Order: sequence, then C-alpha cells, then structure tokens
Amino acid sequence: MSQSDSKYILWVACAIFLCLGISTAAIGPLLPELAANAGVNLAAIGAVFTAIFLGSTITQFIAGPICDRYGQQPVILVGLVISTIGLVGLTFGRSQWLVLLPAFVAGLGLGAVVLGNNLMIARVFAERSVSALNLLNFFFGLGAVIGPAAVGLSLSLFKTGLPVIGVDALAYFLTIPFVLRFKPMPSSANNSSAGSNLNLVVRMPFAWLLGFMAFCYVGIETGLGGWIATYINQTANLSLEISALVSSGFWLAFTIGRLVNAWLGMRLSPTQILGVCLSGALSGGVIFMLSTGNYIPSVIAIILIGFSFGAIYPTLIAITSTAFQSNSGMAVSIVSSLGSVGGMLIPLAMGYMIESQGPN
Repeated sequence: MSQSDSKYILWVACAIFLCLGISTAAIGPLLPELAANAGVNLAAIGAVFTAIFLGSTITQFIAGPICDRYGQQPVILVGLVISTIGLVGLTFGRSQWLVLLPAFVAGLGLGAVVLGNNLMIARVFAERSVSALNLLNFFFGLGAVIGPAAVGLSLSLFKTGLPVIGVDALAYFLTIPFVLRFKPMPSSANNSSAGSNLNLVVRMPFAWLLGFMAFCYVGIETGLGGWIATYINQTANLSLEISALVSSGFWLAFTIGRLVNAWLGMRLSPTQILGVCLSGALSGGVIFMLSTGNYIPSVIAIILIGFSFGAIYPTLIAITSTAFQSNSGMAVSIVSSLGSVGGMLIPLAMGYMIESQGPN
C-alpha cells in the first residue's frame, strides 16, 4: 500500500473516531434529559450504557474473525450505517425501552466501527502501531472533549442537548463515501486453520490477561466519563452546564494523554507506556477517593486519571495485534469484547450506587 493511501485511511479513520468520541462523551451529560424524557430515574436510565456496550460486545466478538477473513472495510461500513440508525432513534425515545433499544442498536454499530478501525490502523501501520493507534484514539478524545461542551452549549441555547447526538449521527453517515474509497487489504487469517487458531487464542492466558485489563479500563473510563457530570453536580452543588465542563476537562486530559503517548510510542516500548499509564491512573484514583465533596482536589484527580487513561486502550490493542499476528482479529475481538463487558456492567453499578447511596 502506498504512503498516500495509508495516510488517507488514517485521516478518514481519525474523522470517524472524532464522531465516536462526541457521541460517547455526550451521553453522560444527557442522562438527566434522557431520564426525564423516558419518565424514569437516573439509576434506570444508566442502563443506556449497558445497552450500548451489550450491542458493542456482541459485534466485537463476531467482527474480528470477519475482519480476518474479509477485511476491515465491510465491517466499518456496516457499523457506520447501524450507528447512524441507532443514534437517530436515541434522540426520539420517550420511554425507557425506546431509549434502550436504539442505544443497543447504536452499540452494535459502534462496536464494528471501533474494532474495524483499530484493526485497520494496526495493520496499515504495523511497524509503529502504538503511535498510530494513539493518534487515532487521540481523535476519539478530541471528540469526547467537544461532546459534553456541545451539550452544555445546546442546553444553554435550546434547553435540550439531544441535537448534539442528531448532528453526530449525520456526521457518521457522511463518512461512508470516504470509507468506500479505502484500498482493499488482504485478509490476515489462513481460512483453513482459522478454527485451530481460534482455539489457540482462547487458550492463551496472555490474551485473557489483556482482556481483563480492558474489562477494568473500559468500565472505569466509561463510568467515570459518563457519571462525572452528575457526581460533580450533586457533590459540589454546581449547575449541570458547569458540571458538563468538568466532564470535558476529563476528556481533554484524556486526549492530551493520547497525543503525548503518540509521541512517546516512537521512543518507549508498549509495555513501558502501559506501566506508566497504570501507575498514574492508580495515583489519581486514590486522590479521587479521598477528595469526595472537595471540588478542587476532585477535579485534579479527574484530570490525572484522564491523562493516564489516554493511552491504555490503544496500547492494549497494539500489544494484542502484535502478539497474535496471524489472527489479530480474533485476538482483538477477545480483548475488546471483554472491554465492552466492563463498559456494560461497571457504569450501571456506578449509577445504582449514586442513586441508592448518594455520590458520597
């Protein structure tokens, strides 16, 4: 593949991940509005995260082998179409099930978009996958900064934040013609040995260890990013609009972390980057637990966690695709699926804790 084709794929994938970040991060500040529209409490509407990640888990589990056999482009295209349908439906939900069903559909599409693009970039830039994947996921973080801020602006101007999701759904749809121009890549799997390779991947402790790390990481990232606006609103007595800006601060630090690690990926090994990020996240988590109700140290902890979280997921994907080169789709499916399970369960648990026991 030529250098120009590689750059084209990278920048289209980055544009898609920008949209992905906007829709993912915008849902957190929209939870009170979604709950009001559906006529349920916050704990119940927190199941929207479960619906999204249930759909994502299903797709990511089956899409990896499809990518190995047919390539990433068909998976990305189908994911974009389904994501558009689900996000549009989410904006019109007026009952709990009419919110959760479109969220599940959106999750099906988003899972395909995430897996397909990550695998595409890992293969196109195999020699520097950590840097390329961090750059790709930097645009997710950039979108995640824009999402809550856009919701806050929309709330101020229109008394509703749902147009942000509608506009983002349109942006997903508009990227489809650009994906159709991707140069096809040969499949990575040997079809005759796909079954035996799948058994090998399933039995590899390393794949499951990476998957467990993804489970914890994705769940905490999604839960913290999704509930932080509500948490700050209730503990610091700030308006939801201001609390949404704190959520943007989390995603801004998250984004900067990915940009920094795109540069560090040319200088440090993937395991070194992962170790540094996990240490920073642990430190931020301790500060966060000790600062409940105190606005300034809580924000400092949120920023530290966000910065440290930035590079964890793309680095896990880079390590996985390198360790299982012959069937990278299958291996990444295991890791990303377990990550989606974490994203499905942990935010839901956080919501019930906030609702039943309060944010303190």
